[in-house]
Amino acid sequence: MQRTYAPAGVIPPAPEHIARKLPKRMIQLERMAAGFEPDRRYSEFEVNLTLMAFAIDHVFARRLLVEWGFLGRETDGSAYWLLRTERPETAPR
Repeated sequence: MQRTYAPAGVIPPAPEHIARKLPKRMIQLERMAAGFEPDRRYSEFEVNLTLMAFAIDHVFARRLLVEWGFLGRETDGSAYWLLRTERPETAPR
């Protein structure tokens, strides 16, 4: 089955699968990160609700956002916050 992904800068009309190829995945992560406000702390529930609009697997999306440095989080997962909306320099373009 061929999957299509919304282009950069476009919010998908429905939640998408997370792309396997890293350049497309980075575009998706940037788009998801843009859904969060700077200088605000989010509960895990709020993060999940936001990500459900973008990704079918919102738990995997949350993990990727933290691992790639888009979101910060408390060690116990009680709070999340936006760190960046653009991909890190080490990520492929």
